[in-house]
Amino acid sequence: MSESKIPFYFAPGPRINEIEKYKMNRIFSLNPILHVNKREATTFTGTETIREAADKLFELTENDVIITDGDNGSFCLDKCGNWYACEAFKAEVVDTIGAGDSHIGTYIAQRMLGKDITVSLTEANRIASLVVQKEGARLDK
Repeated sequence: MSESKIPFYFAPGPRINEIEKYKMNRIFSLNPILHVNKREATTFTGTETIREAADKLFELTENDVIITDGDNGSFCLDKCGNWYACEAFKAEVVDTIGAGDSHIGTYIAQRMLGKDITVSLTEANRIASLVVQKEGARLDK
């Protein structure tokens, strides 16, 4: 069987700690690009820092690990071992519903357009910062 050219992204959200271990192992065996926030990453791995969590998650997925951290920006440990840190955009938070979904959606779109990880994370941070300034998960046209 040939390897797929379309990346597999997995953004389980807070349910990451509720999914049965054997199911998580099956998902991780597919080598997904993982997208979680700091709390999800550190509670799942039993670590304290984003970098420690990223390292442990990489051991499980053997692929890129993206971790968001609100005002502190977002981070990525890629499959080559490179570490990326992108600053957050200032935002007056009204509602965080949709922030993670908008972040991963923007990141995927940017990567599919051929943008590098830093550009993709930065644009994802920008869009997520706009989403949290609105009630609900939608942006005006």
